[in-house]
Amino acid sequence: MTTHGSSLAARMRADLTAAARDFDALERAAARSFRAMEDALAAFVVNGGADISAFADAAIADMARIGLRRAVTAPLAAALSDALAGAAGAAAPALAPPP
Repeated sequence: MTTHGSSLAARMRADLTAAARDFDALERAAARSFRAMEDALAAFVVNGGADISAFADAAIADMARIGLRRAVTAPLAAALSDALAGAAGAAAPALAPPP
């Protein structure tokens, strides 16, 4: 495989890993939201009222966490990956054996 092909494959693996992480975060957020909804329904049955405010706060906090990860963490990881790839590419000619 060529260097370009290796770079493309590495980028694709990184993108798939990031997508899997995003999916996992979304899955955890959904599970927490449903758990909060179950708790609110249980409180309604037991106490005759529900704390919808707590449920809404939990759901909004989970969405904010996901948004922050996508807006901040993903670009930082991509920049670091690009910087490391650039450094490796720049060092490659110096490390190559003489012709």
